[in-house]
Amino acid sequence: MRPLLKDFLRGLAKHKGKFISVFFIILVGTAVFSGLRSSEGDMLLSADSYYDRTHLMDLRVVGTLGITQQDIDDLNALDVVDIAEGVHSLDVLCSGEDKKAVKLMSLSNDVNIPTLTSGRLPQTSDECVLDSFLQDKGNYKLGDTIAFVDGDGSSETLNTQLSQTQFTVVGFCNLPQYMDLNRGTGNVGSGEIDGFVLVPDSVFTVAAFTEARILLSNAIPLDCFSQDYDRLCQQATQQIEVLAQTACQRRYDEILAQFGGFLPPFVQLEVPEWYIVGRETVVSCVNFENDAQRIGNLGKLLPIIFFLVAALVSLTCMTRLVEEERGQIGILKALGCQNSTVLLRYLMYALIPTLTGSLVGVLAGEKIFPLAIMKTYALLYEGLDTFLLPYNWTEGLIAVFAGVLCTGLAAVFASYSLAHAKPERGINILKVKFWRVFRKNASLSLKYGGSLSMENIVATFLQNMSGAVKTAKNHKVNKTKKPCRNTVFLLKNLVVKSRVHKLQKLYANSGKFRKTTACTSPATLQLK
Repeated sequence: MRPLLKDFLRGLAKHKGKFISVFFIILVGTAVFSGLRSSEGDMLLSADSYYDRTHLMDLRVVGTLGITQQDIDDLNALDVVDIAEGVHSLDVLCSGEDKKAVKLMSLSNDVNIPTLTSGRLPQTSDECVLDSFLQDKGNYKLGDTIAFVDGDGSSETLNTQLSQTQFTVVGFCNLPQYMDLNRGTGNVGSGEIDGFVLVPDSVFTVAAFTEARILLSNAIPLDCFSQDYDRLCQQATQQIEVLAQTACQRRYDEILAQFGGFLPPFVQLEVPEWYIVGRETVVSCVNFENDAQRIGNLGKLLPIIFFLVAALVSLTCMTRLVEEERGQIGILKALGCQNSTVLLRYLMYALIPTLTGSLVGVLAGEKIFPLAIMKTYALLYEGLDTFLLPYNWTEGLIAVFAGVLCTGLAAVFASYSLAHAKPERGINILKVKFWRVFRKNASLSLKYGGSLSMENIVATFLQNMSGAVKTAKNHKVNKTKKPCRNTVFLLKNLVVKSRVHKLQKLYANSGKFRKTTACTSPATLQLK
């Protein structure tokens, strides 16, 4: 066993070039496989962590006649609700030449928490925080004063809803519902919102909230992209729908009471409705999930190409290795080694670089590829500032198994297909023997200045013929026709036995070829 081990180690050192090529192709294949297939989960995990840290709303309730403080209190009383918060929002235009459309919203400390990129949060009613996207465009900077107008360019309508319309920029931030560059649509300007502005809630003078943002109980421990999270949102939606019937009727009665219980003919009032929506209406959440799924689909196809290349490279390397060691295989079998031992030898040649390359590829690929992909997507999703890269051992084991399967099958196929190849046919061996005899006699005759002698050809040919016959017998080829033996008998019938004996004896004693002029023309010997 020890000699076999030493010989195996010598083979590793001798054929290190082949092992290095197999090592690197398996490393690349497993790295791409595990890296791409882990990227989808890492992207979703990073997004879920960001949503939990910033308390992105789980549900949003929008009423056709607004949401009252009583509605917020009733929502907070539900067991499934952790936090319900009313929010004011208004679409306005920035005063100035560009007149950018922005969404003015009340600042929240519990739901949809802003992440500061520079500056600080507002502390007084005349301060505001702007979208970091507006800072990147170079429109505003810290300390600037910004004023707002309504859609027609005046401030008359805004003065009935806001306590003031001019603010000082004290910071820039990101919001979790605007993780990408899309800021949604509005009802002012061109209809496209360029950014958002956060001001203290005390700036809004309207009693009713625009919407209610809700955080659900036991939602943070769940993966927001899982079915368990979807079921939790469905249960909460059902409870809120029951509450909505009472709340909408109460809101209708409140507005009717403001008219003294009698509506003028020109006023059409209907019972309001609540629209309960989840994160599926948040554009950035949907876009990011779709992008992660695209990466996951890419990870199902692209690694197959790398593993096919790895299988071909492994097959080529193992085929050449077995071809080069055909003689070594014969020696091992002559020493008593079983076919399984020889097969195990070359299987280990394939498995050692495969296992090492697979392990290195998995460890490196599950860190490099997801990080590179998320860094690239961070250019589109500026709000995503944290990347979680845990090892996905399931995908890693699948990658290792696929690599071992490719190289293992290649090694077994190469060993079985080449180790049992048939030797050359006996008739070819006879031709080689005869050609060597003819060439040797011709060169010697010309060397001594004589002509090619039939005696020399026949004598030397018969001298070497016995070896050719024995070689053909050892190969056990053409047992029925026996071309070598038939050729010898044909030559013996053509030459007189006594003359042959004399020529052989003369050839053995003298050790030199006789000069003769008996044959003035080249002799021709034809084998059939």
